[in-house]
Amino acid sequence: MSLHAFCYRYFSFVGNGIVILVLHKQRLILQPTDLLMLNLAITDAAIAVFGYSQGIVKIFRIFRDMSSHGSGLARYIGEWFSNPTLCLSSINTLTAIRVTRYLKEYHANKGYSVSRSTILISIIFIWKGTLFWSMAALLGWGDRGYGTCDVDWFKANCSTTYK
Repeated sequence: MSLHAFCYRYFSFVGNGIVILVLHKQRLILQPTDLLMLNLAITDAAIAVFGYSQGIVKIFRIFRDMSSHGSGLARYIGEWFSNPTLCLSSINTLTAIRVTRYLKEYHANKGYSVSRSTILISIIFIWKGTLFWSMAALLGWGDRGYGTCDVDWFKANCSTTYK
């Protein structure tokens, strides 16, 4: 692993770890939307530990040889399951945070609907949707596309589920 990749992972993990510790320390006075921030910090810290972005690898050419990422089952799980799962969870959590902020900012009369139970249900749906989309290629529905968070829909026409 290059120095750039190590620093990226280290600072990402430490920064998200601080957020997790602060939210844990203030758990008795957390607002409902803070649970979304906790979910985001956990997924981003997990990306720093378990994942790597193929886009960053390709753009900055950190690794000349793909064998430096490992091989066998660990590489398969990293590329085909943990990376897409964590990336999609992070993206969906950011979307949920933005929706709650929009409701509170522009529709103050609907801001009361953002309760702790609503946020917990949204986190459950975030993870259910994330697991569905990350498992799609593993179950033979299409193939991974150009990055770690997308499905190659062109190949989906040739998959076993489609036939």
